[in-house]
Amino acid sequence: MSQSVRLQVEEILKKTETEVDKAPDTTHLLSKIKSDMVQEHALSKQITYSRKSIPEKYHQLIVVAPLPGTGVPSCILTWSGSLCLQAARPGKGTVTG
Repeated sequence: MSQSVRLQVEEILKKTETEVDKAPDTTHLLSKIKSDMVQEHALSKQITYSRKSIPEKYHQLIVVAPLPGTGVPSCILTWSGSLCLQAARPGKGTVTG
């Protein structure tokens, strides 16, 4: 893996950690064995969130909807827990509103 790709993946992991408090272990592992998938996931999420015509609560549903299909408990717990925390923060209750 080239140095620039490694830096991009590390930036993605840091951003994920700030979004969900901790990047899933599977994401860290995937970054080591198939970094392009981590980049693809980040790009897909960026495209989804850039659509201003889609309300925020639907962005969140688009992100979490495929989680049960992954069958990866750490991903399910990390992302669903993050959304619950966001909803509990004052002024950030976009999951329900």
